[in-house]
Amino acid sequence: MKKSQTQIVTAILLTLVIITAITGTYLWGNPLIQKNTDKMHIDFLIKKLQEIDTAIRYVAETGASRSIRVDLGNDRIYIVPTEQSTESGFMFETMTRIPIITSSDWIPINSLEAPQKRESIFVNASQTINSPNSLICTIADHGTSNVRLGSVTLEGVTYNVTSYNNTVTGVYDYVCISEASCVITDCTSVDGTIVKGSIPYLVAFVSNNGDSIVLHGKTVDNVGFLGSDSPGIIVGKSIALGETQTVRLGIRYRALQDSTGRLHKIYITCSRGCFFSGGSHEITFTRENIIRDINSTNTYIDIRID
Repeated sequence: MKKSQTQIVTAILLTLVIITAITGTYLWGNPLIQKNTDKMHIDFLIKKLQEIDTAIRYVAETGASRSIRVDLGNDRIYIVPTEQSTESGFMFETMTRIPIITSSDWIPINSLEAPQKRESIFVNASQTINSPNSLICTIADHGTSNVRLGSVTLEGVTYNVTSYNNTVTGVYDYVCISEASCVITDCTSVDGTIVKGSIPYLVAFVSNNGDSIVLHGKTVDNVGFLGSDSPGIIVGKSIALGETQTVRLGIRYRALQDSTGRLHKIYITCSRGCFFSGGSHEITFTRENIIRDINSTNTYIDIRID
């Protein structure tokens, strides 16, 4: 009787040990399985974008139409025409449970370079002015003597640029951009933003003596070289939503410069089905137009989704 009881207890203990081991293995391994599943899906979408990029460049070069079939599953697809936004291009949107792309800003996926960047504007503020002067603002912790002065032209408008010496730290770290006289709302510290003509200008750098200032302005193409650089760059970003991530992947096009300085760029347009969620769809690429001027050649590719 005791032997039978011992065997039953042993069997129960072994069962508990096995269940515990299986549970532990599942809890340990499930995130790895989910991560592998999510990564495989992201890799699939990236390969699909590469296929789409190949089709777009073929159509741009030859003028022949191309079609590609895409099975979205639970994903979304949307087209943002080039001339409507700096965040333009052909886009996929999907969900992952494990972070695969961790940046909330657009980052290049298949290149070391981003397709666009903020323009850099250098300001030479080598002139020195002192109070009283209509260009000098009164700013807390900053002196009104030895103020540096320069000028900059932004979108066709010329502005005065002044930089101020911090009386606490001894370095120049405050900048004003104004037209005729001091306007305190047109001033900010380093890493701050001043809006001119609806464009935000970031004060990215001020030298210690205040005579050199760098502004970052509107988003422009990160121009590459025709024949050596790719016009299309895959980009991605993610947005955390609770325990999931909304991942966006897209292909964007930048201008390429040839040996004569001429710029060549692919522009994306969309004539039908610019947004779809789920299902199987045929995507057709057609060369809509080529516009040439003295400085550039712009090729317009229309995307239609059925």
